[in-house]
Amino acid sequence: MKRTVKSLAVTTLAALVYSPAALAATNYPAIQPKHKTGSDAGQGVFAWVVNNFPWVLVGIAVFCFICAGIGSARRNKQYQVRVERLRELEAQHAREKKQEDMESFRHQVFMRQQRALMSDSLRYDILKRDGYRCRICGATQADGVKLHVDHIIPVSKGGRTEPSNLQTLCERCNLGKSNKL
Repeated sequence: MKRTVKSLAVTTLAALVYSPAALAATNYPAIQPKHKTGSDAGQGVFAWVVNNFPWVLVGIAVFCFICAGIGSARRNKQYQVRVERLRELEAQHAREKKQEDMESFRHQVFMRQQRALMSDSLRYDILKRDGYRCRICGATQADGVKLHVDHIIPVSKGGRTEPSNLQTLCERCNLGKSNKL
């Protein structure tokens, strides 16, 4: 059955392009072109197409269906597997992104909480403990520098605002240290 349908489709296409050679190659003697010369050459093919027009359309449709259908089930299954895998990856990415966003939010809240713990009283206690002197270069307010209370382990890296993690630094040393350990 498939071979007959395929042959019909090939015959139909050959008839549509007015190719007597292609029609001659088919196994349908009833539609073999009449070899004519002159102005009516090819009239047999044209007459056949006109007389069998509904079947020509069926042949074209069958030909297109056959061409589209070859391996389509396998391709369709592969496509469905790929689409499903893509959906799984997108869902996994969305979960990871949500988790990263939540961790980032928690870290920002932690940093705000730790910075809020730096009270004027705690700042004074740390300056007094360190003798109002920069722990790196030894400069004092008498030298004309501004003193800062710095986190030894930066808040951005998980450091807490507690006396054991705080030190007195001059402005220049503190800005040079930035958020390094």
